[in-house]
Amino acid sequence: MVAENAPAVIDSLLEMSDDMFNSKVAGKHVIDKNLRKASELADENNLPHYRFNIYILMSKRYSWNAKYLTAIEYANKAYTIADSLNDDLKRAAALQELGNNFRKVNDNSRALKFHTLELELAENKNDTFLIHCSYNGIGNVYFEYKDYPKAIDYFHKSLQYLKTDPPNILGDAINSNLLGESWLYLGNTDSAMYYMIRSFEANVKLGSNLGKGICYNGFGLIYQKKKEYDKALTAFNKALKLFKAPEDIYYIAMAHYNIGNTYLRTDDLKKAKSHLNLAGEYSEKIGNKSFAVKALKQLMEVYDDLNLSDKALKTAMQVIAYEDSITKEMQRQDIEAMKLIYNAEKQKSEILILQQKQKLAELELERQKFLTIIIAGIAIILLLAGIFIYRQNQLRNKLKETGLKQQLLRSQMNPHFIFNSLGTIQNFMYNNETKKAAFYLGSFSSLMRAILNNSREELITVEEEIKTLKDYLELQKMRLGFSFKVNCSNDIDTEFTLIPPMLIQPFVENAIKHGIKDMGEDGRIEVTFSKKDDRLIVSVEDNGVGVNYESTSEKDHKSLALKIFKERISYLSVYFKKDVNYKISDKSETNSGKKGTTVIVDLPLIVD
Repeated sequence: MVAENAPAVIDSLLEMSDDMFNSKVAGKHVIDKNLRKASELADENNLPHYRFNIYILMSKRYSWNAKYLTAIEYANKAYTIADSLNDDLKRAAALQELGNNFRKVNDNSRALKFHTLELELAENKNDTFLIHCSYNGIGNVYFEYKDYPKAIDYFHKSLQYLKTDPPNILGDAINSNLLGESWLYLGNTDSAMYYMIRSFEANVKLGSNLGKGICYNGFGLIYQKKKEYDKALTAFNKALKLFKAPEDIYYIAMAHYNIGNTYLRTDDLKKAKSHLNLAGEYSEKIGNKSFAVKALKQLMEVYDDLNLSDKALKTAMQVIAYEDSITKEMQRQDIEAMKLIYNAEKQKSEILILQQKQKLAELELERQKFLTIIIAGIAIILLLAGIFIYRQNQLRNKLKETGLKQQLLRSQMNPHFIFNSLGTIQNFMYNNETKKAAFYLGSFSSLMRAILNNSREELITVEEEIKTLKDYLELQKMRLGFSFKVNCSNDIDTEFTLIPPMLIQPFVENAIKHGIKDMGEDGRIEVTFSKKDDRLIVSVEDNGVGVNYESTSEKDHKSLALKIFKERISYLSVYFKKDVNYKISDKSETNSGKKGTTVIVDLPLIVD
């Protein structure tokens, strides 16, 4: 990657990873893949600022998956880079991650220390967002200490720094929910309900099912506190339904536990037992033994009430074993956390020692410079000769594949489209239509970036392919005035169904260029994605002159595009180990009253 292009590519990869992380629309392997690519580019081009951002995202990524010690390691690495750059805002961001993760391994004293340091740096720089995060982090620590009045005070301070333009709705949702929980634990159900409703309204604006589910769980706890058990069960069941959509196992376990606990309070022991068992099973899946212990203790009450003393005793033994395991795990985490801090301090000392050794080594190298240059020169010549021979052998094997891929990239976007797009922008400028020109140019550059990113991948999601097709068609529509539709059947999960990038675009381009380009607003193109058994079917239809009425030059052009497409599907058939088929037909062949061309592409259905 050329150095001047690396920052833009890294920015794009980090932006995608951050969006996926925040919305949880992709599996962790997708985020890991993006971060690995970004990390390689940052190393190759010596970009410490980007390396810092990567470490922060890695810390969040491991914290999301409950691997808190690994998250602490990456946060420590990020802080070391911030220190070397002497950047207080980056130091504060790294301290925020350290505080959040030490709190999650129950080391609240260190968490409080890191969040307090973060607050000092944020206030010195007058960074309102980091000040908001610092107050929220300190409030969470006091929440863990069960000092709810102090927690409430800091959550209110955090809210004060959310009065921005545009407003920080996510921050409002999180702090309001925590305020609701704090007031609930203090026994003030009215204040708890007020803040829980405020959090719910913010989550509705965000469209967050997980956030709404957490609020319903809060409503259930409030109704449970007020002994309105029917309302509590209704709220907990709504929460459970919302948690099942993204299949968040932690919150599903929590919902089953709360439902079981409520049935226990209403003496419906059979249902209580069923839900508490489910809470324990889901807790085991995520290794959250503390949550499983809570469910088992409630089951003990059920078995006692049912006079099942043997089962109650067996459950009690499980509780003892789990609690012993939890104690050992907490001790292990404490030891690991101490090691991390020790290693971080040790690393700083080692850096100073290494710097001194480096100066001595430089003096030694000066004395041996001439001899080293000669030896290195000979070694380089031998190495280059070996690499040359090795690469020649590799190039022979990969020549056909590389040529095919290059043909694919060249065929993906017709140069005429680029020239026509630039001409359109120029016309807008001449006619003083600057807003149209700016919009067109922005869409054009976005499409170019998407094509560049997608062309590096063997497979992309149907969602990404549809977006690229829509962007392409929208730009062409601005020039030529035709109408278009891109449809996708409901039985296709566009986020996880995969397709080779830019496979359909050449047919769409042919439909425009050889079918409807002179028809203006009467022209119409329709692209449809559907599923049949284990196959993905994509159709491209137009109402143009039809494939049987094209000129000889047009057919020659399309035959070249078709030849490249044939070579590509031959490569894809080998890659998929399944056939890739296509069919081009004139509508007049089946209906003499219709005009236009239909292309059907038949692919194996691949789900990530």
